[in-house]
Amino acid sequence: MTPLIYSLTILKNGLLNDYPFVESINSLNEIVDESFVVLGDSEDRTETVLNDLGTVNILKNKWVEPKEGVNLNLITEQVTYGLSCMRKYAKSSNPIWVIFLFADELFSEEDILNIKNDIYSANDQGADYVRFSRLNFQKDSSHISYHDKHLLKAIRAFRLDQEVLIRKDHLKISKKTIAFDSKFPVFHYGNIRDFEKRKTKIKRSLQKRFDHEKDNNKVNKELNIFISNEKKIKTYKYFGNHPELIHEKLELSRKFKKSKLKENVVFCSSKIDKNLRIFNKLNVINMEWYKRFSFKLFLKINEIIYLGNSQFFSMFFRSHLSKDIIKNYSDELIVILKVSKKNIGIRKN
Repeated sequence: MTPLIYSLTILKNGLLNDYPFVESINSLNEIVDESFVVLGDSEDRTETVLNDLGTVNILKNKWVEPKEGVNLNLITEQVTYGLSCMRKYAKSSNPIWVIFLFADELFSEEDILNIKNDIYSANDQGADYVRFSRLNFQKDSSHISYHDKHLLKAIRAFRLDQEVLIRKDHLKISKKTIAFDSKFPVFHYGNIRDFEKRKTKIKRSLQKRFDHEKDNNKVNKELNIFISNEKKIKTYKYFGNHPELIHEKLELSRKFKKSKLKENVVFCSSKIDKNLRIFNKLNVINMEWYKRFSFKLFLKINEIIYLGNSQFFSMFFRSHLSKDIIKNYSDELIVILKVSKKNIGIRKN
């Protein structure tokens, strides 16, 4: 039987924290049968905005900040509550899959029907969840993080009957199950929000977690650790496309960057197919292809992009990528990141 697809997110103070939650929900409208949001007791107009969408089932639940440690148990509790409500709501005999996105994540409209087909394929093959590569934007919309935890494949779709946990900012299925890997990415924008707003959110959360009057030093210490860790995160350039739904936010924040037209680029690769659709979108006038490296390519050193996995040649041609990027990202995403290191962008069509 054809599966139904529900969506789930958890949210509190969406406007106050500047989450793109409306864009996130709307990015799934074309493929979901029902949308659900677990909403905490917000201090802003988040509930009004959700009601105005007219397509969301709002599940109100109290959020209790933990006294110690990070809030992963809180997130697990909200996801668990949402899933329990969805199971009670579900009446169909068809299998039901859940797409879970955090309030600062989106799928691209270019990929959404393919993602739906991936979920159908996962269902037909007896898989229990679908993993996606994650583009974690850091500082602005032209840089992605390559911190280890950001490169892991992220579970963002699973069968409704699965129990999920949150571990190290990632969903985990509680039982040993079968995975299906999608080649399409989820876009994460939480770390390009105004930094002062992010600090305020973290501080507000810490003040609830610790006694503000007695543990102010502890709050400041934890906040300084957050600031220090943010500064240490390394990034890759990214001049690929973004979901259309997020363009307004990116442009209003003046962080949406475009690259100049490149006259000539030389690719060297024996593994990546030159017929990938991404090559037709590169902001390049002329492209040359070589299947294997030869020393005559040194004459084109300023133009060459090496797409192989040899660390020596990749570093020499300034297009080396982390081994975790190579392992977890699709060929198209690898090409985008490697050409971005040469300041080459992607056309919209």
